[in-house]
Amino acid sequence: QVAIPSGYRVCLPSEAEWEKAARGDDGRLWPWTGGWQEGRANTKEAGLEQTSPVGLFPAGRSAHGLLDMAGNVWQW
Repeated sequence: QVAIPSGYRVCLPSEAEWEKAARGDDGRLWPWTGGWQEGRANTKEAGLEQTSPVGLFPAGRSAHGLLDMAGNVWQW
């Protein structure tokens, strides 16, 4: 459980907010630039076959500096 400072609101992002955070402002398909690249997300190809801690794939960082915006759940 996390204590929320007074005056702050915490919520999940809307679909549009999530898309912008993951894809940046230039409409990229993946959080990183260019096409699909193995080793940038926890997917089946990574071979972990389980979820992983955020930050294990720093090369998959989004344009806004966010990690694990692709992979780590349904992709594997």
